[in-house]
Amino acid sequence: TPYFVTLSGQLVIVTILTMLLVLFIRNNRPRLFFSPRKFSLVLLVFLTMVGVFTLVLKLSVLTQEIAGLNYIYLAPACMVTIILSAFFDSRFAFFGNLMVALFAGSMVPNGFEYFFIQLSGGTAAVYSINRLRNRADFFISLSLIFLTYVFSYVGYKFYARGSFASIEYINLLLFGLNVMLTLITYPIIYVFERIFGLTSDLTYIELLDTNHPLLKELSVRAPGTFQHSIQVANLTEAVLNKIGGNSLQAKVGALFHDVGKMLNPMFFIENLGDHQNPHDAVSYHESADIIIRHVSDGIRLAQEHNLPAEVIDFIKTHHGTTRAEYFYRKHVEEHPGEEIDIFEFQYPGPLPFTR
Repeated sequence: TPYFVTLSGQLVIVTILTMLLVLFIRNNRPRLFFSPRKFSLVLLVFLTMVGVFTLVLKLSVLTQEIAGLNYIYLAPACMVTIILSAFFDSRFAFFGNLMVALFAGSMVPNGFEYFFIQLSGGTAAVYSINRLRNRADFFISLSLIFLTYVFSYVGYKFYARGSFASIEYINLLLFGLNVMLTLITYPIIYVFERIFGLTSDLTYIELLDTNHPLLKELSVRAPGTFQHSIQVANLTEAVLNKIGGNSLQAKVGALFHDVGKMLNPMFFIENLGDHQNPHDAVSYHESADIIIRHVSDGIRLAQEHNLPAEVIDFIKTHHGTTRAEYFYRKHVEEHPGEEIDIFEFQYPGPLPFTR
């Protein structure tokens, strides 16, 4: 029957688009492809949205004769873009939006119209979510998505029909409801974090708050280190914005990278002030041990405060496998000709593995 022929065609198109998505991830995001949790999240998000499109289309068919509405505009497709932006990066989110628009465009009667409108709205979502720095920005982003939907819809109708009469104003209400449904993305992201053990940009935004208990304790016990961390965080964000990468994650990592110093604050020059230098009372070997230990102390404190694994990675790797050079050289000077275990003056690493 024609229905099953049409359904078969849609299944073929969805299968081909899914294969294109998988191939793109395999060739351009190998870390994502070989991470079962991340890859499962991506497939779940896309296939769930395909299911939403299917339900909305059926609703449209059932009610179109009664209400004259095209419920496809009710599908909150920008949820996919927002979720991908929150967990991954804007480039992948833009590609994801393109795939969502293609998925939907292949399923609806006026395919190119919906493709154009969703591509426009999703691009606005990528642009605005990428600049998310506080909770209020999320609502600003939704407003921008709504305005983009409306302008692209009206613009397309003018282009295709050339008259105001072609605009079905009830569809503007559907765009509004669409954006309101997109609000549930916020709690969904939280649920996905717990299910897949991943960290989204929304969590990083929360960690930017200097009232976080660990940062408050750092500011009291090691105020010099606290100020140093804020300066490093601002520099890091600026650099990542230039060279590319997740500047929000890097900024949070920089804020927490030296929290281990609070356990022996006076052994670090930024906290010393006019006090007597405690390094004068211990050997160079002991000084190096205390300096190096701030990494392991920081890891332990971060784990106690349930910081994300990605933030703990910044603490682990921010010195790599370098040496406490000053104390190593002084120890060599004091013990000429003596065989010295260099690893006792070296940070344990590992080396940094991302930008």
